[in-house]
Amino acid sequence: MKTNSTINELPGRQWAEQQGYPYCAVLDWTSSAGDWSFIISKDNDVWYIMTQTNNWPLAGFNREIDFDHPYFGTSDEVLQIITSEDNDE
Repeated sequence: MKTNSTINELPGRQWAEQQGYPYCAVLDWTSSAGDWSFIISKDNDVWYIMTQTNNWPLAGFNREIDFDHPYFGTSDEVLQIITSEDNDE
């Protein structure tokens, strides 16, 4: 996972904060095009997955927050839960 100092520089992190989600952790940042996933939270307890996709051929990114599937716990606990769900598929 990227460090907090690194994710503060990411456009997705900045967008999440502008939407009122001061807590953010990178879930997947493997796409060089910027198609990344984050977990975000307003209170550091209830987390949602936010996806960011490149808006090519236009500039910028599209971002969506999955409010239908909240996760509860610390960011480390939530990352572990999501990672184990991905491995089960």
